[in-house]
Amino acid sequence: MIPLLIIAYFLFHSFEGERGVLVWKTLSSDLAIAQKKHAALSQKQQALEQQIARLYSIKSYPDLKDEMIRRDLGHIGADEKIILYP
Repeated sequence: MIPLLIIAYFLFHSFEGERGVLVWKTLSSDLAIAQKKHAALSQKQQALEQQIARLYSIKSYPDLKDEMIRRDLGHIGADEKIILYP
């Protein structure tokens, strides 16, 4: 009787415990989602790093650099206004 209870105990916790099969499946799906987010953020980071490298490479054209910062990154000065034409 006691060996059956011990086996039942371990079987129960192998499915329902903190490290059981059901929790493992949930963690596996969460890991897949996190890896997709990481890949998307890595691509975005690489794109931003390329933009920054382009901005640093334009040393002899300060007006072009200023225009690219405003257009690509959306930065404006505190005393500036944007007028949008339809």
